[in-house]
Amino acid sequence: MPPAIPTETALDRHFESYWETYSACYQRGRVCEEAERYQEALDRYDAAIELDPSQFDAWYRRASVLVEFGKYRQAVQSLDAALELDGDSYWAWYGRGCILWEYLGEPEPALGSFERAIALHPGDYWAWYRRGYLLAEEFERFDAAIECFDAALDARPDDFWAWYRRGNAQRYAQRYRAAIRSYDRALALRPDDYWAWLRRGDSFVRVHYLQDAIQCYDRTIEIDDGGFWGWCKRAEVLRQCGQWAQAIVSYDRAVEIDPNDATLWYNRACCFAQTGNTSSALGSLQQAFVIDPQTTRSAVVIDRDLESLSQTPDFAVWLGSLGAAGAGEANVAAEAIDA
Repeated sequence: MPPAIPTETALDRHFESYWETYSACYQRGRVCEEAERYQEALDRYDAAIELDPSQFDAWYRRASVLVEFGKYRQAVQSLDAALELDGDSYWAWYGRGCILWEYLGEPEPALGSFERAIALHPGDYWAWYRRGYLLAEEFERFDAAIECFDAALDARPDDFWAWYRRGNAQRYAQRYRAAIRSYDRALALRPDDYWAWLRRGDSFVRVHYLQDAIQCYDRTIEIDDGGFWGWCKRAEVLRQCGQWAQAIVSYDRAVEIDPNDATLWYNRACCFAQTGNTSSALGSLQQAFVIDPQTTRSAVVIDRDLESLSQTPDFAVWLGSLGAAGAGEANVAAEAIDA
C-alpha cells in the first residue's frame, strides 16, 4: 500500500523556506515519487537538474520515473547522465541493463551493463541472475549462463528463479538429467509452480522416461486445470505410449482451451484412427483442415498413424473432396463427412 499522499498545500509549506535549491526540488521529487505522483516527481527532478546538473541522485531517480511513463529511451539517457557523474553505481548499471533488454529489446548493450555491474559487486545476486537469463535466452551461450546462475545461487542458494532458469539453460543445452535435478531444487522451494513441473516433464520426455513425464503433466493439471500446455503435452506423451483413449481425453480438453490449433485436431484424429473410430477421426481431420488446409492436406497422405483410416471408403471420399479449389474447400470437405 503506497504511503499517504500529502496535500499540495502541506508540501508547499514544508519546502517554502528553501524552494529554489537543488535539495528542496530533489527531496520533494522523492516524496512525490513515493506517493506515486509521478508527473510531479518528474517535474521536481527536472527542476533539481536544472539547478545543479552535477548531482547523480536526481538523474538516477528521474530514470525510475521515466520508466513509469514508458519513456524507456529517455530513462536510459538519464542513467547515462548519472553514470557520467558516478560510473561506480552498481544499481545504475543494473537498471540500465534491465531497461535495455526488457523494454527496448537491445540485448548486446544490456549484457555490457550487467557485466559492468558484476565487476563492481561480484557477490550480488541480481546482475548474475539477469546476465545468465540474457545469455541463455538471447545468445544461446548456455555454459556461460549456467555459470552465472551458479554465481547467483552462491549469493542466494534458496532462490527459486535461479534454479528454474538454470534448469532451462541445461535443458536448452540438452543436459536433460542435470535439468531435472535443477527443477527438483526449484520445486522444493515452490512445489506448486506450473512451469517448473511442465519443463521437468519435458526433460523426462527427452530421456524417454515417459511415465515420469506424464506424472509431471498430471501435476500441472492439478495446479491449473485450465492450463493449455499441461493438457497438450500430456496428450502427446499418452499418444506416444499408445494410450489412445486417455490421449483423446487430454486432446478434448486441450482443444476446448484452444480450438484454433490445427495440430491438436490432427493428432486427435490420429488417436481416433487408431481406435477405429472413423467418424470422429474424419471430424477432427476436418477441423484441422479448416484451420490449416495446406499442412493437413500434405500430412494425411503420408501419415502412418492414419493408415487404417486411409483404407476406409469415407476417407477416400473426404480426401477426394480436398481437391476442390478456392474458398469452398472447407465446405466441400465438411459435406463429404456429413454425407
